Amino acid sequence: MAESNKILSKRSLRRHVKNTEAVVATLQSINRNTYNTFVEDSNTAVLLMEVDSCDSDAGGDWFRATSGQEDMSATSGQEENTKSDYYSSDEQDEDSDIDDSNTDNLCDDLRAWAAATNTPLSHLSSLLTVLRKHLPNANLPKDGRTLLSTPTSTEVQSKAGGSMHYFGVANGIKSRIEDSPTLKSIHTLRLQINVDGMPLFKSSNEQFWPILALIEEDPNRIPFVVALYSGQSKPSDANEYLSDFVMEMERIASDGVVYQSKLYKVEISAFVCDAPARAFIKNIKSHNSYYGCERCAQEGVWSNNRMNYPETNAASRTDESFKAQLHSDHHRDGESALIRINIGMVSQFVLDFMHLVCLGVMRKLRLWMRGPLPSRIGNQSMTAVSDKLVLLGKKLPKEFGRKGRSLREVDRWKATEFRTFLLYTGPIALKNTLPDAMYNHFLLLHVGITILCSTHLSEHYCDYAEKVLTVFVQNFSVIYGDFVVYNVHGLIHLANDVRKFGPLPKISAFPFENYLYQLKRKISKPNQPLQQIVKRLTEQPLNISSVSQSQHTNVLCAKPPSMHCPVL
Repeated sequence: MAESNKILSKRSLRRHVKNTEAVVATLQSINRNTYNTFVEDSNTAVLLMEVDSCDSDAGGDWFRATSGQEDMSATSGQEENTKSDYYSSDEQDEDSDIDDSNTDNLCDDLRAWAAATNTPLSHLSSLLTVLRKHLPNANLPKDGRTLLSTPTSTEVQSKAGGSMHYFGVANGIKSRIEDSPTLKSIHTLRLQINVDGMPLFKSSNEQFWPILALIEEDPNRIPFVVALYSGQSKPSDANEYLSDFVMEMERIASDGVVYQSKLYKVEISAFVCDAPARAFIKNIKSHNSYYGCERCAQEGVWSNNRMNYPETNAASRTDESFKAQLHSDHHRDGESALIRINIGMVSQFVLDFMHLVCLGVMRKLRLWMRGPLPSRIGNQSMTAVSDKLVLLGKKLPKEFGRKGRSLREVDRWKATEFRTFLLYTGPIALKNTLPDAMYNHFLLLHVGITILCSTHLSEHYCDYAEKVLTVFVQNFSVIYGDFVVYNVHGLIHLANDVRKFGPLPKISAFPFENYLYQLKRKISKPNQPLQQIVKRLTEQPLNISSVSQSQHTNVLCAKPPSMHCPVL
């Protein structure tokens, strides 16, 4: 009785009646245009059937079966209701019942997939056409823009010589809280801010200057866009470029951010930028000027067409001296708008590990191949090192996204490859190849940076790492000549940032640079790139932002380094 209303498909019903000769004989006598019933003597079941009146080649017969005791004198109204229970195919009988909730889930999954894979709208629309054909009851839209809720217009303002769209700090924080349940239990959120330039095309000067932010407590460390500037060059006025950001941060500093009836206190922890971007937003002299160092007040020495900073014990700059502009040669005319949000203009602008060490100092070590003759290695030695790097790259675990490449391709190495060489493969590949003095000098950099990159080691050996890196800088000019440029000199100041903010990976630009790459991939054509990015970010669901974000390898060390420091 419990299954009296069960609807059997054509295939299932054929299987039930195949061996029942009495039923077959009865079916043959039924009028094809009427409904009839018959009772099986074996189980007193009532079978109600409709035989399709169309030609047998076109469609065949359709049946509806019920079991149990029913009144044989069914009314014509019941027969009309019976017609609505039939389906036009076996697939619809068994697989095509799509309710509203399943339709919503399908649309949500398609939307997340399209945003995560950066699928072009034309391809998404073509896919929807195919799905609508095979899933007619799914109520899918015809166009990809409808599925993604693409805005028809974008708000773009002219500012600082280009175009700019402001997304907002509070909006980004709310989206990250929604995406990361861990943040919902935290009351104070600390932000890292990144400003950087990004060229868009090789054939034009079009470039982006985004303002990105990252919540330090976010376990996924996924940045979000605060503002996006587009122009033929960098913004003409830094204060105008930063005006919306500064105004909102002033309001957030006093009022906080309210989300789902909970108040979050928001603080700026640090600005993580490369040297040109720091000089731009701080309104100070460039890093290659006579007073370009942001941490000490020494005067640079111009030698061999480059600015050198040979001193290691010059007087330090402070937040108070910066605000008062006591060293006028370090500042440009006017003051930065960032002073209004009450941050340390010296202490809260970290020296970025990615640009200073990986792309700065490590690139400078190409002096092994093209520097002064006393520091060059021969072609045979370079081949031996390259072979070791390629072999070691094959043994690296999958956590390393980029494996080892030959030294002959060093001009194309990425920051992650320099990092891997410095922290892991370099000491092995260079052993018995470099002269002892140069190899021991490289080990100083390897040991010092390894300590500062490890959470455990930096807590116990930060002072030792500072001494090691100071010795490295002092001996750099002895081995390579007048090449103690801004990046090499900056090594002596890294330990102070680690004491204040933690190990170097926590204050590096790697997450921001990876996000900029994902942002650039969303541009499909050169026309109106800013509007394209605004639309793509508006379409993106909150919970897919971490799909394509790569995870970074944590720098670990099995045991503390030897306390013996070779002095050259």
